[in-house]
Amino acid sequence: MTPAMNRFTFLAVSLLLANAALAEMPQISDARIPLPPPGAPVAAGFLTIVNPDEQALVITGASSPIAEKVELHLSMVVDDVAKMQRQDELVVDPGATLTLEHGSYHLMFMGMNAVLAAGDQVAVTLDTSAGALDIVFPVGEHAAGSRGHADDGKSSGTGDSTTHEGMTHGDENQEMPPMEMPNSTTDGQ
Repeated sequence: MTPAMNRFTFLAVSLLLANAALAEMPQISDARIPLPPPGAPVAAGFLTIVNPDEQALVITGASSPIAEKVELHLSMVVDDVAKMQRQDELVVDPGATLTLEHGSYHLMFMGMNAVLAAGDQVAVTLDTSAGALDIVFPVGEHAAGSRGHADDGKSSGTGDSTTHEGMTHGDENQEMPPMEMPNSTTDGQ
């Protein structure tokens, strides 16, 4: 390589690295895991994600040492029956906010291998298009009258939403109609 090509290559790489460094990282707030009942095989995780970047943020998965697997879920009520459907990904548009909360999108910790107590700090890694995001989720007390991740301790249909028993999950191969993210907002709207 000639000295001029070396300088050009150095400049090009420097600009690429500078551009990558300028990409704004997602902002995470309100991360929490409501205290599940003792022996519950599942727990839910909630948080708010703000994407200040000019590119969409795609969340493709999550993991935590407290569970065999962590899935992205959407809760919904269909014909008076509470259902959850695993989501392959969640997209947070540029400048938008996505709130993972009860009754909507949330993290589902499945195959719990740890007993949680109020005040525990749980490490969770979100797999995203911006790279791995390591987040600490505090474990909180139940809300009054709550037993886990349901506000009233029950699903709208049959089953116990705190143990996942009786919950109907969508067939992963079944095609679902596209859903708008009801809790995703864009600044200025």
